Amino acid sequence: IKYDIGSILSIVQSNSININTLMANKNTAKNIINLDNIFPIKNHDELESLETKIKTDENFKDTLVTQLSVLIDVNDLGNSVRRIVSSMLSDVLLSNYSLHGFKSKLCFSGLNTYRVIIDAIR
Repeated sequence: IKYDIGSILSIVQSNSININTLMANKNTAKNIINLDNIFPIKNHDELESLETKIKTDENFKDTLVTQLSVLIDVNDLGNSVRRIVSSMLSDVLLSNYSLHGFKSKLCFSGLNTYRVIIDAIR
């Protein structure tokens, strides 16, 4: 039970930090993006569309980073990355990518989506 309470306390503290960060940045994010309409991305066409939108619309990118930062757990970087990636991209799509494009897979680190994830974690 002590572990569960400690875990819950950690999550509550993380959420509190995320809320404070969002409140501090609320003036910078002019638009709210309904992430449920965009994610999870299921195929390459949807990914290319998102890549284009991130590349051409700086406000969209900043808003996306801010909204994804809510999924961050300050005490567990690996879990934070998994939560963001699993909410953004389908497993089927991700199976075609590796971080650096090894083993005949596509390079994930070359995508603007990768940069958004990194920015959300920072």
